[in-house]
Amino acid sequence: MIPAHAADHDIRFQANLIENPEVYKTLVEYSLKAKRAGRSHFSIRWVWEEARNNNPKLGGLNDHFHSRYARLIMVMVPELKGVFDTRRLRSREAGDDDNARS
Repeated sequence: MIPAHAADHDIRFQANLIENPEVYKTLVEYSLKAKRAGRSHFSIRWVWEEARNNNPKLGGLNDHFHSRYARLIMVMVPELKGVFDTRRLRSREAGDDDNARS
């Protein structure tokens, strides 16, 4: 069973995704650039920071959603399947916030 706060975190992620579609688009763009440049494995945090540093006006980069974006990108973009390491979402285990490293 998923703890209630994990479901809340999922809802907040979905809201962030809807309110800031440019974040997903930008993370995919940077991930594809890295993959096409020959990198087969990289961290969502690196992609995140590249997006943030190169797009100072990009809003919606909530640091609590790294791992969820990594999972979504790998599911939605077949070319990027497996490029990010992910751990089990801690928020689904012990009631912690999502501190999974991706």
